[in-house]
Amino acid sequence: MAPATMTPLQTIQEARSRLAAGAKSCEGAIVRFLRDLVAIPAETGHEGPVIQRIRQEMESVGFDEIRVDPMEISWAASVRASESS
Repeated sequence: MAPATMTPLQTIQEARSRLAAGAKSCEGAIVRFLRDLVAIPAETGHEGPVIQRIRQEMESVGFDEIRVDPMEISWAASVRASESS
């Protein structure tokens, strides 16, 4: 059906169908990403590796800008530094 002749409900159903198809086509990549996240230890103060993995994924899918709270990174880095001394 042409978009101009679709009812609002049909438009929503079409959008939902396209979204589901798009999600299904990315399923393997999504599962790999989530497995990566679960496998990275991320206790309080040690979130840096998880943040970096999320940043890597965001870059690979084309985010224009990625901001990371520097306090989180610096705090985690300082905790690790103090634990290794």
